[in-house]
Formats: sequence, structure tokens, C-alpha cells
Amino acid sequence: MKKILLIEDSETTIFFIKKILKNKFEVITTHSFVELINSIHKYQPSLILLDLNLPALSGKQIASIIKKNNISIPIIIYSASPLTEINTIAQEINAAHYLEKGSTPLTIISTIDNVLSKSQ
Repeated sequence: MKKILLIEDSETTIFFIKKILKNKFEVITTHSFVELINSIHKYQPSLILLDLNLPALSGKQIASIIKKNNISIPIIIYSASPLTEINTIAQEINAAHYLEKGSTPLTIISTIDNVLSKSQ
């Protein structure tokens, strides 16, 4: 089973994502920058689902740190920020894709599947 690292601080969102992905992916969560690099090395996820609005560091800052550590895992931004902002940041960090919070489960799953199929 492929692993998805969800970087998210909302327990409601974590519950929602885990529920819709549980039959297809193992979802590992972190909301701490300290745990981030350790989680990546420990679990070796196939994909990172990244919120932009996090308490300590922004999703954009976290993506930059991931890239600076030469970690080449596809990132999908999953955020409630305005779509224009999400799109701009996605381009800046070279994200594989982006999704708005509130996307349907089918959209989330199909987007993840598409990104994973392109990254193999």
C-alpha cells in the first residue's frame, strides 16, 4: 500500500482525508516541522499532501525545506486559501498539483492517482 504524508494541523481535515483514503493508501500525518524530515525518511511516502496555512511554518516554507533537502517526492497542495494564491504557490514550489479544501473525495483520490502514475 502506498503511503501519503499529510502535513496538516486541522484534526477535522486529518480525519476526513484518512477516512476517504483508508482503503487505498496508508496516511501518515504530521503537523510539526521537527517531525517532518524524520517522517519522510522513516516512512518514505510516495506523495505529500500539504496544507499551506500551518501554525509554525507555512506550507510554502515547508516545501522549500523539502526541496533543499533534495527530497523528490511529489507534493499536492491541499488548502482553503484562495485559488489564485494556491495556483501561484503551486507554481513557485513546483508542486505536482493542487486541490482546494472542499474538493470531493473522488476528485482527491483521482488527483492523487494521476500524480502517482506520472511519478513512477
